[in-house]
Amino acid sequence: MSDTASPTLVRKVVLALRQRDCDLRPALSAAQRILAQEVQAAGAIQPLLGREELRDLLELFLIHGRTMKPALEAALTRWRAHLLAVADAPAALVTALAVHCFNNEYVFTESAAETMLVDPLRGRLNAGEGTVTEAAVFAAYRPLAGEAWATRFAESLEVLHRIHIEEPAREAVLRRSVARVTPVADAISLDVQRQYEQNPYPRWQRLDVDRARMPARTGAPGRRVLIAGCGTGKQPLTMALAAPEDSFWALDLSAASLAYAMRKAEEAGVGNITFVQGDILELAKFDATFDAVVSSGVLHHLDDPARGLAALGTALAPGGSLKIEVYTQSVAVDAGIALRREHGLPPTPEGIRGFRELVCALPGGHPAARLTAFEDFHATSECRDLVFHVKEHRYTLPRLADMCATAGFRIARVYAGAAPLARFAARFPDADPDTDLAAWSALEGEEPEILAPMYRVSLARI
Repeated sequence: MSDTASPTLVRKVVLALRQRDCDLRPALSAAQRILAQEVQAAGAIQPLLGREELRDLLELFLIHGRTMKPALEAALTRWRAHLLAVADAPAALVTALAVHCFNNEYVFTESAAETMLVDPLRGRLNAGEGTVTEAAVFAAYRPLAGEAWATRFAESLEVLHRIHIEEPAREAVLRRSVARVTPVADAISLDVQRQYEQNPYPRWQRLDVDRARMPARTGAPGRRVLIAGCGTGKQPLTMALAAPEDSFWALDLSAASLAYAMRKAEEAGVGNITFVQGDILELAKFDATFDAVVSSGVLHHLDDPARGLAALGTALAPGGSLKIEVYTQSVAVDAGIALRREHGLPPTPEGIRGFRELVCALPGGHPAARLTAFEDFHATSECRDLVFHVKEHRYTLPRLADMCATAGFRIARVYAGAAPLARFAARFPDADPDTDLAAWSALEGEEPEILAPMYRVSLARI
C-alpha cells in the first residue's frame, strides 16, 4: 500500500473543498487524513509544496479546516517557525496559514525563540519594510487589528484584512445594538459572562450544512422559539434556516458572543432571529412566552441547574416543547481538568497552550491523552470551555432525572444517534429507547460514554 495519496484522490478532495453552501466536513476530514499521511511520509510540510495538487489541498484545508491530528499540527507549527526565519513560501499559502492560526486563535505552540523574532518583524513592517509574505507570516502569529502598517497590505492580503480587522469592527458596531432583556446579577452567571466576553464560544466559520438538504421544519409554521444560551449563534442560525416561517429569539449572557452571532446571521442572510442579552435565571422578568424552548450546553454551567431549568419553564407557553442538552460524564475531560489543576495553569492563551503541550506529551494510555480527539481541544476559546470553565456540572441519567424533577419536569424522550440506538436495540430489543431510562443507564454501565458528550432530551411537566 502506498505511503502517499494518489493525485486523482487529492484532486477530487480539492474539487469538493471548492464547493459552496454545502457540508465540507467529509472533504475536510479526507484532506486532513491525506495531509497527515503525506507529512508522515515526507517528515515536514516543505516537501509537499513541490506538488501542485498538494499545495492546493493544503491551502484549502488551512482556510476551511481545523487541525485535529497532533502530528499534522506539529508539522504546521515547525513550518510556521521556519517561515518566521525564512519567508520562502508563496504568499497565498502563507496567507492560508495565517487564516488557520487566526481561526484557532493562535493555539499552536510558540517557542521563546519565535516570540523574540515577532517584535523585530513588526518593527520592520512598521518602518515600511517587509514583503506581503512577511506580513502574512506576522499574521500567523498575531492579529492585525491595531497594527497601523496593516492598511498597506489591505488589498494584497484582502482575506486577512477582512477577518482580522473588518469583521471585528463590524462586531463592535453590532454589539452596541444588543438589547438587554434581563439583568445579570448571579455571581456565577457574572463569572461565566466574563469568560465568554473574553472567549466567545465557539468561533465557528461555517454552518456545516448543505442548504439544499436542510431538514424539513416540524410543527405548525409561525412558532416563537427561544434559544436559551445561544453562544455565537451556530444553533439558532441552523434552526432558523430550516424553519424560515418561525421567529427565533436567541438569548445569551455575552454581548461579544451575540455580536459574533449577529455578524454571522448577516453573512448568511438570516433575518428571523432576534438576538438579546440576558440571564436565563431571570427569564421570568422577560415577560414573554414561547412555543418551544431549546437550551443546549447551558444548564450545566449554572450554580444551580435546577433553578435554571425552572426558569426556562416560565418562558414556555402552554403545550410548548422544551429540549435541553447537558454534559455526560467524561473520563478524559475529568483527567484533563485534574492535569490543569495539578500544574496550576491559568485560563490565558499561554496557560491553554501550556496545557495542550502537556496533553500532547502524555503516553497513549493516559485518560487525558484522549482529549486530542476532541474538536474543542484544537482552538483557544474551545479549549478554555473544555477544561478551564469557571463552573461545570456533569450528569448521569439518574442524576439528570433528579435535577429535572426538582425543577418540576420529567424526561419525556432521550435522543441518540444511529450507532447508540443500534446497540440499544441489540441489548434491549423489547425496550423503548425514547423513554426507557433504566435500560439506557444499564447500557451506560456496560458502555460508558455511549451517549457522550451530551444528553439530549425533551422534557414534560410533572
